[in-house]
Parts: sequence; C-alpha cells; structure tokens
Amino acid sequence: MYMSIFLARIFGLYLLFMGVALLLKRKWFQKTLDDFFNNRAALFLAAIFTLILGIILVVSHSIFIWNWQFLVTLLAWLTLLKGLLYLFIPEKTAALSRGMMKHAGAYYISACICCLLGAYLLYQGFLLF
Repeated sequence: MYMSIFLARIFGLYLLFMGVALLLKRKWFQKTLDDFFNNRAALFLAAIFTLILGIILVVSHSIFIWNWQFLVTLLAWLTLLKGLLYLFIPEKTAALSRGMMKHAGAYYISACICCLLGAYLLYQGFLLF
C-alpha cells in the first residue's frame, strides 16, 4: 500500500504539472518536441531512460485490483510500453506523437486528461491517507 501511495503522489504531481503546462504552452511544446524528434541521439537516450523507469515501476508495482491502485499499475505498464515503442519503432512512435501535437482537439483532450488523472491520483495519495 505504501508503494501505491508513493507512486500515486509522484504520478499525480507529474500529470497535473504537465497537464497545466501543456494547456498553457502549446506552441512551445510543439516546437520543442519537433526538435526532440529530429535528434536521434536524444530519442535513443529518452527510450533507454523511459524503458528503465518502466521496468522499475512494473517490478515495484503490479497490483491488479480494480481500484485506484490499478491506475498506478496501468501507468507503470504504459511507461514500459512507451520505452519499448521508442526503442524498437522510434520513427512511427514519433510520428504518432507529432500527429497528436498538431491536432488541436487531441492535444487539448490529452492535456485535460493529464490534469484530471493527476488530480485524482493526488486525491488518492494525499487526502485519503
């Protein structure tokens, strides 16, 4: 339970801060991510770090109970999947990310989902315990 609370707090803060930043600075994120996706070395390093983080998260938190802890587990597995995708098919993964950044509706929906998930996890991690 302590690992779930800890990771809910970490994911919650990250998702809330990123969601708000995405909502406020769309053009900056678009340019920055375009630059990032054009740099193979940076993309490779991000793949390695994301893969390592995903492995650590999955190994430390794999709770498949249908409550808020499952959301933490799901985020851990999605982090691992993202690392694998950037490692094995970086061009296709980058193209998908670019498409999401350029489509205003998908971009703002994603940012709002980040904010909502972050707020929910912060509620679970800080207010309930």
